[in-house]
Amino acid sequence: MTAPTADTPHAAQGAGDRSVAVLIKVLRYTRIALVFVLFTVLGTAARLPFFPLRFGGDPADPEARWPTVHIGAAVDPDMTAAAIYTQSAVEVILIAAGFFIISEMLQLLRNVAGGHAFIRENGARLRRMGYAGVVAQLSIYAVWIVSRTVDAAGVAAVDGLTVEISPAPWIIILCAFALSTVFNDAAALKEEQDLTV
Repeated sequence: MTAPTADTPHAAQGAGDRSVAVLIKVLRYTRIALVFVLFTVLGTAARLPFFPLRFGGDPADPEARWPTVHIGAAVDPDMTAAAIYTQSAVEVILIAAGFFIISEMLQLLRNVAGGHAFIRENGARLRRMGYAGVVAQLSIYAVWIVSRTVDAAGVAAVDGLTVEISPAPWIIILCAFALSTVFNDAAALKEEQDLTV
């Protein structure tokens, strides 16, 4: 009996299993990194002096106590407290949505690795990912509108805040909903085939 070559189904399945395993590991580490970034954002908003990462400030400043890098949208080094709080709210929304979406994707990939790719649960997970993206985007727009209103009313200065309106997130959200439909249809066909057999 000969060993499976790269063209045989067994070899292709083995390569696919390895790819899924690598993706699962990457997503696990990404979740851990997101938790660290969340604490960094909250530490920055609270103006804690010992956080090594912060948005705002000059990363190349030789007098900086710690090396600094920008997180998220580009911000003005002289941001007001209200702008920092507003930017923190945007970052927290993005981190929360990212954590939820990665958790759903992890479970979906575990199902795929277990040989259960086309099941209704995976379609539901993709749909929840799409809804999480919608909520995150609308929440960011709401924060920006409130901050502009507060600034225009003279209640607090929200200088230096930038929120980028881009079609890219909405395209990804639409793809999630489209894939959800594909998974549901495939699951229905599989269930019908199983009943026929």
